[in-house]
Amino acid sequence: MAGCHTARMHSTERIRIAGAALVAFVLMTGCGGSTSDTVSQTTSTSLTPTTTTSTTTPATTTPTTSTPTTSTAPTTTTTSTSTTVAPAPSLTIPVPDGIAYRPGGEDLEASGPGLFAVTDDGVAHIVEPVDRRLVRASADGMEYVDLIELDILGVTAIAADRLDLILIEVFFGPVRQRVHRLDSTGAVVSSVDLPEGFQLEDGLSGVLTDDDGDVVIEFGGGGTYGRYDAETGSFARERSTTVRGVSITPAAPDLIVDGVRLTADLVGEFGALRYLATDSSGVHAIERVDVVATSPLRALRTVEWYAPDGTFLGSALVPSIDEQAVDVAPGLAVMPSGDVIVLLALEDAVVVRPLERQATRIVD
Repeated sequence: MAGCHTARMHSTERIRIAGAALVAFVLMTGCGGSTSDTVSQTTSTSLTPTTTTSTTTPATTTPTTSTPTTSTAPTTTTTSTSTTVAPAPSLTIPVPDGIAYRPGGEDLEASGPGLFAVTDDGVAHIVEPVDRRLVRASADGMEYVDLIELDILGVTAIAADRLDLILIEVFFGPVRQRVHRLDSTGAVVSSVDLPEGFQLEDGLSGVLTDDDGDVVIEFGGGGTYGRYDAETGSFARERSTTVRGVSITPAAPDLIVDGVRLTADLVGEFGALRYLATDSSGVHAIERVDVVATSPLRALRTVEWYAPDGTFLGSALVPSIDEQAVDVAPGLAVMPSGDVIVLLALEDAVVVRPLERQATRIVD
């Protein structure tokens, strides 16, 4: 989607947190450049969706003989827009034979899964960067979608839109930066090029989905936003945005949601709040990032839940990057029920499970 985790500073000085979510920290300290001249609304009327060879052809899927291990998730079935929503998944997915993740080091960038989304049917869609596949896993089994066959060469952000997926592709050989929509069969429904001002070099860090097929693009970990209007085919930068009827206004390090200011109360010198989602009862799930060290860069990630009036309801600790076998931030996804799901890449398996929510504030 769709900005937020422990990160390593590489020679490019790019701070990556769950798909570059801690870029918000860079913007707040001025290291990422000023946003004052780039967030005014601009519209591109000449941009139209491009046609791909797989627009009308379902993606090739390869069933696997390995079945994910499942456990009962602590959640109940809810509904979203008259669609039955499955319980939050809790899966252990074996790493396929022949796939080796790179832990990462001073001169070697880590390679392993971190990006994923969970659709309303409870299927976890995991971007597998090593062999460029999309792993679709549920309690019923697992299959792979070959991204190369879909002409998608690199994924930098992913979000669920009911049963569809939104993927942001960034690749530099050939150069392409696009937004793709995949349906529940794995077919590419539409693809559109990202114009200047909406690309990775502009701080692109995540993606959210809105009603009517609109796509909300996150910059600098939620410092600013952009919108792709599916009806008109236009793009516009936004200082604040609306996601499924919920207004979001960044006020770093705080966040204003539906007119209510949520205060970060940081324990460190830097950090921010990042909007994740709002469930059907109006409860907001917010990611909190506390930068606790800058050399090397270390951040404490938690998820906090707030009532519509801003009352704190609970929090959960996001596993640290040290709990993984690779130097890639644990990914987060949100179910319509409000459950926040985390992805952990271990040596022999990928674990997808709900965060354990508690009534008290973890960071205080």
